[in-house]
Amino acid sequence: MTGEVKGKYVKGKYRGKAINALVKNGVITRFEYQDDKGKWFYPLIVDGQNVEKDKFELEVEQMSKIELDVLLTLEASQMSIEDFEDKDPGLSYNVNKDGTVDVHENQMSIDEVAVDEDDLLN
Repeated sequence: MTGEVKGKYVKGKYRGKAINALVKNGVITRFEYQDDKGKWFYPLIVDGQNVEKDKFELEVEQMSKIELDVLLTLEASQMSIEDFEDKDPGLSYNVNKDGTVDVHENQMSIDEVAVDEDDLLN
């Protein structure tokens, strides 16, 4: 199975509201409002042009910086599930009736993890 998406995602405005838009060959093919992500709108396109192109304001500098070119190819695996070895026993824990979890007293908590802020920026 192969899927292909080509275009550029850019930020901008539509009728004064902030949007993220997918632009292909200079035409906005779909957009979502930044305050309502995941709900896509498909503008009317006639003769390869957006009918309401004067209502869109796109950040042009982003159009040259951000480009999405994805080719996804999925192939059947030559291995069966029995070929994979999983010797990690995982963590022992108990789930309480209120949904909280009790772990071993020597288990490290997320608060004890040392974080180097320089690593987060790279």
